This record gives sequence, structure tokens and C-alpha cells, in this order.
Amino acid sequence: MVARCLAKEKRKVEEPVLQQKVIQDAVEAVQSPLRETLSCSICHQVSREPTICTGCGQLVVCYVCVLSSLEHSESCPLGRCQWNREELSGFVKSRPNFDNIPGL
Repeated sequence: MVARCLAKEKRKVEEPVLQQKVIQDAVEAVQSPLRETLSCSICHQVSREPTICTGCGQLVVCYVCVLSSLEHSESCPLGRCQWNREELSGFVKSRPNFDNIPGL
């Protein structure tokens, strides 16, 4: 009887911990691929000012990384499409800003 009561009390303590772990795993299962999709191909962080190459249409990098990249090369780091340093053309900032998404 005492053993059953102790086992029951132990389950009461463990259940919230298990539930929390399940929730954390579920959140990570969503965040991980999202982080990968939104990551900058240069700095590998989530793109805070995502920039799209107008030549290949790929979400490429952070805008700051584009400007840095233009110092060395005038082409898209993914599709090798031509960019123009003087006119700052060949890429465009996308509208979404991912700073407000918790966990990214």
C-alpha cells in the first residue's frame, strides 16, 4: 500500500516534467527547420533583414551580408546571378523581418 502511494506521488511529480519535455521537443521540431530555412547562407544566423536574389529568386542572405559580399564579388552566393555594386541591384530586401519571432 505504501509502495503504491509512493509510486503514485512519484508519477504526479514526473508527469509535469514529462509534459514540459514533450512540449519543448514539439517546439524544437517546428523551430529547427524554420531556422534552417531562414538562415543566411553567409553568416548562418537567421536572416534579420532577409534579402532575395532577383535573378534566381532564392532567399539568400541578410542585407548586411549582401553589402559585405559586394565588397568581394558581384554575384549571388547561391545562384551566381550577376549583381551590381554601384547600383545596388540584383537583390531586394523581403518584407518580413524575423526579429519578432521568439526562439529563432
